[in-house]
Amino acid sequence: MLRGLLIRDLVERQEWLDIVANWHHQEWLKGRTNASDLQAQRSFGKRVAVLREHFQHEPIPTTFVAELNNEPIGSASLVFYQFTEHHRRTEWLTNVFVIPEHRKQGIGQALVNHVCDYAVANSVKELMLYTRDHSIYYQQLGWQAAGTGLVQGRNVAILSKRL
Repeated sequence: MLRGLLIRDLVERQEWLDIVANWHHQEWLKGRTNASDLQAQRSFGKRVAVLREHFQHEPIPTTFVAELNNEPIGSASLVFYQFTEHHRRTEWLTNVFVIPEHRKQGIGQALVNHVCDYAVANSVKELMLYTRDHSIYYQQLGWQAAGTGLVQGRNVAILSKRL
């Protein structure tokens, strides 16, 4: 992990809201050829609005930002999510992102661990996540395969972690 890395709540660095929303938005658009420009603009605005909800005084939802030399370099969120109408609403890890030039340095793991520690401090017993292509990474961090599903028409692996 990088020396000098800090992980802060996004509410402490609200000036980074658009940067973080853009990271998440670009990841969401990756591989999507059917998203129109108008749809992409609307979804970006919605993404910013959703992240703004993380500024409320409730422990969940929240987003954390990895910071190095006073610059944002990654993020991770803890949210309530209901995977399907047949599932109950539970706590999920989402929005794990590290900018490309800082990947493979332990920052993603630090963000995941930070969210897990925060969840434990807020009496969360289990976290869920879904991923299109990083299930092996999360399993190496102690997450367990819990099933599969579809998100926006794409196959995902669902993983869980007891805290």
